[in-house]
Amino acid sequence: KILKKDISPSKRQMRYSMQKAIRSLLDAIIELITNSDDSYERLNNFIKQYVGDIKIDYQKGNQKNKSILTIRDKAEGMSAQKLDKVLREHGNEIKSGGASRGYFGRGLIDCHSIGDLTIYSVDKGDPKKCIITKLEHRSQKYDEPQCVDFNQKLRQETGIRKHGTYIKLEIP
Repeated sequence: KILKKDISPSKRQMRYSMQKAIRSLLDAIIELITNSDDSYERLNNFIKQYVGDIKIDYQKGNQKNKSILTIRDKAEGMSAQKLDKVLREHGNEIKSGGASRGYFGRGLIDCHSIGDLTIYSVDKGDPKKCIITKLEHRSQKYDEPQCVDFNQKLRQETGIRKHGTYIKLEIP
């Protein structure tokens, strides 16, 4: 009997795959909006006429300062466990929880191929805690999601009140 073994991707291959998935700022914006939209769909129990605001902000940089894209929603947010799973399993199928588009397990993590990505998320199940993580540009590593008190300063910085996600993409 011959045993079969998995083939593991190299870090170089993962970086190449990320750059193919997110080729431009427009690809990143579409991916992040789609993620927010899927979250609103789940939050509203898959009612087709669901509503939800997604705020997009862009500050143009220059040679000294990075350009900054932020996307904020008031959807369901993510727990530390969910965010860790999304960031750890590149290319694997992530359960979308029934949302109509989220099934590739790619996108959010791939966005850091064009810049530093910082994620703040407040889970609808625990509005007193904010989950924070950061992915450095083009690296294959991310900061372990940290659970911190969701204080007034973080509420002001992110614009999140009860639950939702705020993503900051810093583009060199």
